[in-house]
Amino acid sequence: MAGAPHEGPSEEDETGKAGPIGQMLSALGIGRRAKVEPQTDQQRAGAGLVNQAAAFQSVTVGDVMIPRADIVALEISTPLSAVAAQFIESEHSRLPVYR
Repeated sequence: MAGAPHEGPSEEDETGKAGPIGQMLSALGIGRRAKVEPQTDQQRAGAGLVNQAAAFQSVTVGDVMIPRADIVALEISTPLSAVAAQFIESEHSRLPVYR
């Protein structure tokens, strides 16, 4: 009906087609959020991976650098027993080897 009063937002509005104010609020992170459907384990894992990738973008080299004095390394001629002891002591899974 052409003359019928409008009773709330249309379905087009609810499908994500936001107007300029909705887009601005969404860009600021304060817009209305869509209902979240229950996720499967695989979807949650994928979402976690995306979140980690987004967080990784803000990591700087200075955040992950280790001072040269704190680097644990092994000489190439180190006996196997000392290598095993160094892995246990340092709690690292990999160590650089030098000559």
